Amino acid sequence: MNEQKRTECVQWMTALLQKTKGRESDFVSLTEALDPKWVEPEPTPEEPLSDILRRKIAAKPKDWCVGHHFGFGMSIRNLMRSNGFGEQELEVDNLDDYYVEVIRDALLQ
Repeated sequence: MNEQKRTECVQWMTALLQKTKGRESDFVSLTEALDPKWVEPEPTPEEPLSDILRRKIAAKPKDWCVGHHFGFGMSIRNLMRSNGFGEQELEVDNLDDYYVEVIRDALLQ
């Protein structure tokens, strides 16, 4: 992996997650949505994605991203590509293997 480009990517991701707002009520995993007992939550106030993701990670540190690949994960991955942080630039085979790590590192800054 190109470490200089990775550092730039983490900095870019930090800014993206701080300035982009979302609703925790919209951040539902595929696993949750497919559960027959699941009830759609009431809308929550908009807040930075960084705050939402920190809570998700605190609640499930090892598998917070499970069920979020389709939709959120793919969107983040595609944003990385379109902002100059694709496989070729980062010198990796598949961004799907790295975007979660980049998000985690961005939130730790």
